[in-house]
Amino acid sequence: AAALAADAVVPSIGIAHVPMALAPGESTEWQDIQRRLGNMAPAKEPAPHERRTNWDPDGDEAAAEARRLAAVARVVVDNLDELEEEDDDGVLREIRERRVAQLKAQAARERFGALLDIGEPDYTREVTECTDAHVVVLLYKNGVHGCDTLRALLQRVAARFKATKFVAIRSDAAIRNFPDASLPTLLVYKDGDIVTQIVTLAPLGGDDVRESDVEWALAAAGAVTGSRLDENPRTARHKRDA
Repeated sequence: AAALAADAVVPSIGIAHVPMALAPGESTEWQDIQRRLGNMAPAKEPAPHERRTNWDPDGDEAAAEARRLAAVARVVVDNLDELEEEDDDGVLREIRERRVAQLKAQAARERFGALLDIGEPDYTREVTECTDAHVVVLLYKNGVHGCDTLRALLQRVAARFKATKFVAIRSDAAIRNFPDASLPTLLVYKDGDIVTQIVTLAPLGGDDVRESDVEWALAAAGAVTGSRLDENPRTARHKRDA
């Protein structure tokens, strides 16, 4: 068959094959490497009734491809010492170098991952002087309605969108005489300038606000990238409840 079973063992290496879904006639990059090294028989053409077009088991072709490449790369890196002796044409070396470069670039981008509490002395350094990432600032005050709710949601969003800096600061420490009626407020900074303001929970759905609502608003503002939401979550909920 063109694709190995999930529990198959790659010939001559002795390691479990990485489980992943493949369409008939498709093969993984790992299997392509093994065929080039002579460790696997050539792939067979699928029967006409097995052929598929635009086959995408996850409904997200780009994400599925990224997961496939990541899985292959992990196997290659974990078994590099055993494979290098057979790597006559440098294929595995090229994959390793490409993967290392990808990981370094990703680590450089995704270096935040948490909601950071700051004070007035930190604002310039952490917010207005940050020019290599979007900065989302939560203005809050203890005891003001909605502040704890939005803070908890932001902590979860920040953990998923690590290329964006998330900070929280008391409103009276950031802006003198900032009105409590405008809390909580989100300020989105890019290159030292405010590009978006979200004042109170009202634009996010009020007291019914959810993590996906915050993600949607920040993605619309360009503050986070890689969101998989393709519809306003509140609109989707209204459709389900109708």
